[in-house]
Amino acid sequence: MQKIKSQSLKEQMTHYLHFFTKDHCLMVLYLFCLLFSPPVIPKINFIIPLAILSLAILAWAFRKNLLKLKALFTKTAMHFFIKGFFVYMGYVFVVILFNVLISRSIDLSQTFFVLYRCLLICPILLICIFYVTVWARSRNYTLKEFMLCLLIAASLQGILSLASLLFPEVKEILVKIMLFGTEDPLLANQWHLERRFFGFANNMYDGYGFGTGIFLALCFFCAAQWSKKFLIFAPLLFFPSFLNSRTGLVIFAIGVVISLPLFFDKRNKKSFLNLLLAVGVLLLAIVVIFLLIYCFSRPTFQWIMNILNLNKVDASLVKLFGDEFWNFPEGLQLIFGSGHTLYGADGFVHSDVGFVNDLWFTGILGTGFFYGVLVLLFRRVFKNVHDRPFKALVVYLGISMIAYNVKSMALTCNVGLITVFLILFVLDISYAKEEKLV
Repeated sequence: MQKIKSQSLKEQMTHYLHFFTKDHCLMVLYLFCLLFSPPVIPKINFIIPLAILSLAILAWAFRKNLLKLKALFTKTAMHFFIKGFFVYMGYVFVVILFNVLISRSIDLSQTFFVLYRCLLICPILLICIFYVTVWARSRNYTLKEFMLCLLIAASLQGILSLASLLFPEVKEILVKIMLFGTEDPLLANQWHLERRFFGFANNMYDGYGFGTGIFLALCFFCAAQWSKKFLIFAPLLFFPSFLNSRTGLVIFAIGVVISLPLFFDKRNKKSFLNLLLAVGVLLLAIVVIFLLIYCFSRPTFQWIMNILNLNKVDASLVKLFGDEFWNFPEGLQLIFGSGHTLYGADGFVHSDVGFVNDLWFTGILGTGFFYGVLVLLFRRVFKNVHDRPFKALVVYLGISMIAYNVKSMALTCNVGLITVFLILFVLDISYAKEEKLV
């Protein structure tokens, strides 16, 4: 009997390792490529060929079940969002055409930028996310398994960030690849090179911090839902946020405020110990990471500490909340929009603020409509989710988008928006049938 039991255990371990190697590793790799769009193809966002490949696989591998796929798709929150987005895009084309007829001129580069920004969201990003949900559904992933894959994919970025900090040669190689793929002049700027670019992604600015801050907070929501073992990811996930974008620290701080109370449950005597453990992991990780950054990159350490200097307001905050950045359109353009943003438009004062750029783009009418679609999307997912930690997670994602839209444009295909939409749509479909992505 003991021999049979031993063989059974061995078979189970073999099966588990085979399953992880064949399936979970591929999922982790796909999620990493989706989230961070590694810039290995010059001037082409990696998410575009990824979407083409995903669509081809969907069409080929599920060609006999296309009707079932369609039925699945029409039941998702993604279907609702796409309908709203198409209406919004119709409005965008009308606004652009109207402004061209009035001014009889058009800034082709700016028009291309805003349309490209929209197309990256729909259909490019949504194709990839739908492919992920179908993949997980066909493999009977549980929500816990998917979140584990997602955190492992984010942790790979953490490993790259840590390696870049500890080994300058690694950072030099990754920066050269990113410069080759994006031709971003800031990747050759000495001031920026001393303080950031520890990692590997298509864009390592505020949108990167938006996403990595969410991942860091996600560890705590998952730990509150399932097991404190999820906190093991936290130390690694601190590095991308701390080393590259101070925005990520703000986004994470919001997540801490919302997630930590979830560890305390009066019905569970161990909950208080779990809360203490979560706080302990948080504080220890922050101390260790600050020490590492101080030892290996003094400019980065000073750059981070500047925002904590109460005696002097950080220059970036002064600029962010200055009058120039909060320059709203006037007259009919305030109501209907101008068809362009202030992010790089010729002849206009530049602004990073998402709310300002959205109002310039489609005015009060278009912006109000699109924000309404997003509110209904979040409301639908919130109602579908049954567990308190994930209800809180949906609220957190919404608050994070609002907070980030003050710093920059949330509605672009950055790491943050990809993460928000991926989690929302996965939660929506996972709670449709007994906690499984089926």
